[in-house]
Amino acid sequence: MKSYLKFIIFAVFIAFLQIPISTTAAPIRLCTLPIIIAKNTEVSSDTLAQMQVKIARSLFVPLNGTLNKVEYIPSNQSTDVLQEIWSGFYNTNRMARLSDTLKPLAQRLNADIVVCTVLYNCNQMTSMTFERGTHLVSNAGVEMMIFDNRTGRLTNRKITRNYNDDYSQYGTADALALDCLTKLIDELELRKRVLNYD
Repeated sequence: MKSYLKFIIFAVFIAFLQIPISTTAAPIRLCTLPIIIAKNTEVSSDTLAQMQVKIARSLFVPLNGTLNKVEYIPSNQSTDVLQEIWSGFYNTNRMARLSDTLKPLAQRLNADIVVCTVLYNCNQMTSMTFERGTHLVSNAGVEMMIFDNRTGRLTNRKITRNYNDDYSQYGTADALALDCLTKLIDELELRKRVLNYD
């Protein structure tokens, strides 16, 4: 009986040695910059907050505390570094573009993915007419840039929305901006990019 138990223990030990021991991959370092608002662009603080929440939710990884899939780089840290890089770029080249800063930003922060969103247009104007009442003309434009530090690839998308009709809350510039962002998030598949990153 004892020899039989020794054989079982030995067999289990051999089987255990043959099981590959998996190593935990380092978490993805994700840099999500706060939304950048272009000059002469007006947006309410509530709408801006809603836009930030939309981006955060699209990049949320369930059970990340357990899986340790993503390490979120603090926004204040990424903003400080971006401002420093942009100042250097702009002082030497007034034609520099924001997209030019994403690669050095990723390198400085050791970030795997950088997500940068720009609200480059958000304006509206209302007028009154005797026939139709309040008339609304509005427009909004959102740009999203994603830099993959592993491949060096920059993905850039822009969406613009316009409204020119009787006043409606769905036609306001703020509503159009939210709609633009929602469509960009869907088109660029932000969460899928993070979950499939390896």
